Formats: sequence, C-alpha cells, structure tokens
Amino acid sequence: MGKRQHYIPQSYLDLFTDPRTPEGHDPHLWVFTRKQNEIKKRAPKNTAQSSHRYTFEEKDGTKNESLEAGFSQLESIVAPILKRISSTAKITEKDKPDIAGYMGMLSARSPENEGRVVDVLERIHRTQMAILAVNDPKMREILENSGLDKTPEEVAREITEGGLFNVEIPRAMALGPMMQANADVFTSSLPQMHWKVLRSEIPAGILTSDYPVCMFSPIAADSGWPPGLAYKDIEVTFPLSRDLILLISREEVEPDAELNPGKTLLYNWRSFFYASEFYAASEEIIVASYNLLVDEVQRDQPSEVGSRYLRIDR
Repeated sequence: MGKRQHYIPQSYLDLFTDPRTPEGHDPHLWVFTRKQNEIKKRAPKNTAQSSHRYTFEEKDGTKNESLEAGFSQLESIVAPILKRISSTAKITEKDKPDIAGYMGMLSARSPENEGRVVDVLERIHRTQMAILAVNDPKMREILENSGLDKTPEEVAREITEGGLFNVEIPRAMALGPMMQANADVFTSSLPQMHWKVLRSEIPAGILTSDYPVCMFSPIAADSGWPPGLAYKDIEVTFPLSRDLILLISREEVEPDAELNPGKTLLYNWRSFFYASEFYAASEEIIVASYNLLVDEVQRDQPSEVGSRYLRIDR
C-alpha cells in the first residue's frame, strides 16, 4: 500500500473539484479549515490524508496495512457507483447496501471521531490496569514492593487519571473493529429507509467535509440528545457530488427533487456542526454557507460566535 493514506477517499473528493479548472491543469477543490479560518486551493490527492495513517507495527516490526487494504477494497466498489450517480442522479436498490456501508465507514473515519475512539479505548485500558492494581494479589504485592510511596488504591487512582503509565493504542488497531461495527449498522438500517437524491439549483452548490455523513433529528435536538438512527424523524444526509446530496429518512420529508438556494445552504450548514475541514468546488459556496450559519448562531447562541464560529471575511 502507499505511504499516503486518505481519511476521506480521493475518489470521493474528485467529485467535488472545481469545474472551472483551466484545461491542461490538474483538477482542484477548495478547502476551508475551521481552525485556521482560511480557504485554500488544493488537489484531491493532497487533501484529507496523512502518512501511514492506518498502518501499525506488529510485535515483530512488520507493518500491518490490513485496515487500509480493507478501505481500498470498499472504495474500489463504491467509487464507480458514485461516479455514475453523479451523472444520472439515480440510485438503484442494488447500490444501497454498498453505499450504506461506505457511509458507515466514513462516519467512523473522521479525524474527530477517530480521536474519540482512541481516547475511549485508552481510558478502558487504564481502568482495567487500575482494577488490577487494587484487586489482583500479585499486582498488589508488586506495587507494595516497588518502592513507590503510594498505596495500591492511590496507584489505581493515578492510573485512571492518566498518570504513572502511558497507555497508547495505535489508531489503526483501535479503529478497525469500530468501523466494521459502524458499517454493519448502516448496512442493516439505511437500505430499509427512504432514499432521495436531491440536486442543488445553485451550480456546484453542495459541499462536503471530513465528517460527510450528518444526522439530524428535531426530537433529539429539542431534548438535547445526540441524533441517532433510532429516531423516527431522523434525517441522514450525505453529499454525493458538487451538485447532488443524498437524503435518507424514515419518512418522506422532501417532496422536491430540486433544492432551492435556501435548502441547499441548510443542508450545507449541517456539515459545519460536526466537521473541522470542508471541501467544495468553489470558495463562494463555502463562504455563503458558513457565514449564514454564523448568522444563525449569532441569533440563537451569540456566545459561540468568535470562539467556535468565526465569520469568513471575503
């Protein structure tokens, strides 16, 4: 496998390149990084990737790239499906399980989600070590004879809080089982729901992000809980290309196949609540979508503006 490994597939990013790219030049897209609050032009191959991101070393020192190989296999199946849909705006029943699994993989593969998964597993390991420190007779004996001026209970508390032992779990080892489980849930749930491909009236008006699969539930939002597939009013959105977005719901919620500018920006806004980096065929659509979201936040949660939400000046 190659050294450069994408957390958002290059074949997917290719569908969001700027159609105004001059002939003879490599296609590019526009990348907005929330932390730097700036927009840059970048080729898909240089976007959403890092060196050996999903590679880890076995005990004998050999590099294990099985996770990246699994990604590549699924991407090779789905890439031609998405390319066809970008031209036809039609999804067949046969397409749905593959797309659902792909969406499950992407939803688990975002950098923010990767960090949460690794943190949770590291906390679990620290908790297991703390339990051993208190309850395992041999471990208590080792600690009591180690010269540490601490009781086993004090040692356990420090382990739980992240002290004494540095627990590091390779990203690839942590993500593999979780991504498979996520893909299985999406594959079993989404094909049973309503699917609709929506086209934006704004040319190249759909953006995507490093968290491309978004969920929204009014019931969850009103109760303060995170959205999930179990909610009856759940809406799952997944940008398919610079012109198309997929809406999946338990009920028919969108009667029109064409998205007016307001609806387009509404679906674009949803990405900004979860992601940290955004990709689009034009910088104009990023600026319009994000600044309108900032206006909404200014109205409802003014304390968030200037910290998490900062207007893009253009």
